Amino acid sequence: MVRECLDYARRCNAFQFHANFIHHPPELLHSTVASCLFDAWGLEEVKKENVANFIQGNIIYFFGIPHYIITYNGNPFDNRLMNTICDLFGFKQHNASMYNVAANGLAETFNKTLCSLLKKVIYKSKRD
Repeated sequence: MVRECLDYARRCNAFQFHANFIHHPPELLHSTVASCLFDAWGLEEVKKENVANFIQGNIIYFFGIPHYIITYNGNPFDNRLMNTICDLFGFKQHNASMYNVAANGLAETFNKTLCSLLKKVIYKSKRD
């Protein structure tokens, strides 16, 4: 029975076309470049005063007032001083979601499986 299943999988075009590509030959590593100006900035010591001065001097005065700023939930970003700056300049602060290794790994695995199944269904029905 197992041999028949393996033979069927080898002959089935959908299985060959949508298989996981884990046996690709190795490629050279590609260097990554900061895609946005804000990706390359860093602060030496992260205190709420330094963060407020940095946002005011390097972002607002240089680029203008943003519609919103996305930060993580740390103390330097979630305090009264940041709320005052947001109210003073009229923009909103959104917090990024927390990183959860177990949940993110499960979500990635589920998305990979779902995409694979959808490819097979679309391939069989010949619809996009």
